Amino acid sequence: MATRNKVEGGPWTHPFHIHVNPFEVVSIRDDKNVERLTRPVWRDTLAIPDGWTFKLRTRYQDFTGDFVQHCHILAHEDWGMMELIRIVRPGQAGLGGPVPEASVAWALPDAAGTTRKSAEFAGRTSVLVFSKGYGCVHCAEQIRVFSEQADQFKKRGVDVVFISTDSVKSLAAARGDAAPPFVLLADADCKVFRSYGCYRDEPLHGAFLIDSAGKILWHSIASGPLLSVEPLLRAMEKGR
Repeated sequence: MATRNKVEGGPWTHPFHIHVNPFEVVSIRDDKNVERLTRPVWRDTLAIPDGWTFKLRTRYQDFTGDFVQHCHILAHEDWGMMELIRIVRPGQAGLGGPVPEASVAWALPDAAGTTRKSAEFAGRTSVLVFSKGYGCVHCAEQIRVFSEQADQFKKRGVDVVFISTDSVKSLAAARGDAAPPFVLLADADCKVFRSYGCYRDEPLHGAFLIDSAGKILWHSIASGPLLSVEPLLRAMEKGR
């Protein structure tokens, strides 16, 4: 767990807390990469300063089910620093449905009602993001983050496609004239969400890195949206 947590107001020390299952802290390195831990310790809450790196380990054996990990600063939770974790026993279904090994064909409308197809992006590396759209404050923030970092993908020759639970009408109304610098599509019946395993009782947030051959190199499915492009950029570098 590495931190670089500059949110509104400057760098913060985040009180990280996980419910139900404690964790063992096995390494703490400060922003000068100096080891600060003399022996492993067990915690369920940990103060994480900006720029420090932590190594944690835990065993998910005693408890199963849903719980959260989050920052104990309430405003930071509201900004998205909370994640649902689901622990399942072997053979049980996870947070979402089955995840395909390769890209799945789709055809969806954009905000103008024009049908776009997955075939348009064949032969190129692409990032597929599943979002609840502008109606979700955290997803609206995700769209903003990805818009600001669009050049990071463009210079790598990577296409970014957002698939939203919005209808064409609501997508157009919410977007207005501020079109993001990537493709934004409507999947109101969540058929494509389901085909990528991003649905269980309700739509889930997802992000997929797909190579030029259609293979899924990296993915994340969670109750909250991915609010940083860094995991995707690291996965791209690793996949080269």
